Formats: sequence, structure tokens, C-alpha cells
Amino acid sequence: MEAFFAAVRILVVEDNRMNRDIVERQLRRVGCTQIATVTNGQEALDWLRQHRCDIIVTDCQMPVMDGYEMTRRIRSVEHGGALRLYIIALSASAMDEDIARCFSVGMDAHVAKPTQLAAIREALEKAAAAGLVQ
Repeated sequence: MEAFFAAVRILVVEDNRMNRDIVERQLRRVGCTQIATVTNGQEALDWLRQHRCDIIVTDCQMPVMDGYEMTRRIRSVEHGGALRLYIIALSASAMDEDIARCFSVGMDAHVAKPTQLAAIREALEKAAAAGLVQ
């Protein structure tokens, strides 16, 4: 699993600087080294036009473009192709209907805020097990 963590390319999409720093630090603690960050969904889409990643870790509620709309747009251009991004939602809302909304727009996993290292690691392990990450 450590080789997976070292090789996987991750984009963190989070508008709150403190939360963004915490998530990046947690990703580094599990062994991830290839991490980029942006502050909203629109910046993520712009970043993806020029770069590649395997996993997106995204806040759901952000200004400019939220994580739900960003995910819808990503999924609309993937069309079930071989290069499908694994999208992990970060949300302070852990109610069943909020989690269901994440999955309904095409997110693959949900991690509740405040994020815990074990939850981040588990979400990454699910990404590896799903075989969606190249």
C-alpha cells in the first residue's frame, strides 16, 4: 500500500486554508507525496485541463463552484472512460441524505470533517481496492 500512496497523484479542493493544510498534512502522513491544492471547483477544472491526477479530495461547500457541481462536470466529460477520477468528498455534513447526495453526483467516497487520519487512509485504500486509480 505504501507504494500506492507514494505514486498516487492527488488534487485537494478546499476553500478553507486551515482545512486544506490539515488534509494535505494528513495525506503526507500516510505517505502521499504528489499533492496539488486549489481553492474551489472552478480552479480544479482549470487545473485539470493542464495536469493529471488520480484522486480528488474535495470539500462539498465552496464559493465560485462547489464540489457537487465540479463532480457533475467531471463525470459528464468522462463518459465512463478508462480514465475515471476517484473523488472523495469532504463534508461537515454526515447525515445520510448529505452522504447520498455526494454519491448521487458521482463521488466515490465520503469523509466527515473534521477529517481524521484513519478516515483519510481508509478512503485512499478503497480507491486502491476499487482499481480506479492507475
